[in-house]
Amino acid sequence: MVAADTAVVTGASSGIGEAIAAALLAQDIPVVALQRSAPKLKNHDLHFRAVDLTDLKATRKVADEVAAEFPVRYLVNNAGQNCPNPLEKATVEELNLVTTITLGAAMVLIQAFVPGMRRAKFGRIVNISSRAILGKSERIVYASAKAGLEGMTRVAAIETGADGITVNAVM
Repeated sequence: MVAADTAVVTGASSGIGEAIAAALLAQDIPVVALQRSAPKLKNHDLHFRAVDLTDLKATRKVADEVAAEFPVRYLVNNAGQNCPNPLEKATVEELNLVTTITLGAAMVLIQAFVPGMRRAKFGRIVNISSRAILGKSERIVYASAKAGLEGMTRVAAIETGADGITVNAVM
């Protein structure tokens, strides 16, 4: 078992998630990457758990396993999906997909890791949002999901702040 406070980062296979994982590893914080494919980043403190974040049952199972194995004190909900379409072409199926990844997986992971953070009286949760919530053409689905994530962030911050846990959204 890893003794050091550990971070869980979703979507660390590329882009923002990969950069976040690399920055945490550079600070000697072990990282568990949750995503479908193995990260390109290599480090002895980088642990990979394959999971399709659109499968919330599987996500819950993996999160519970990670919570039992690692002292998770940091969570970065970075994974997401974008289905750009104008309003007239956007579908409810796209909305369901994007909200499942953006909101459903984030909620499952927050619920899995907050109990350990509460016991430790310390935790940091960062949800990656988007400026698209302010309005951007062809982003009706994406902006709606990210706006929901901002609401989730606020409520989680209110409910966990007294326990030494901070919850923020970054766009």
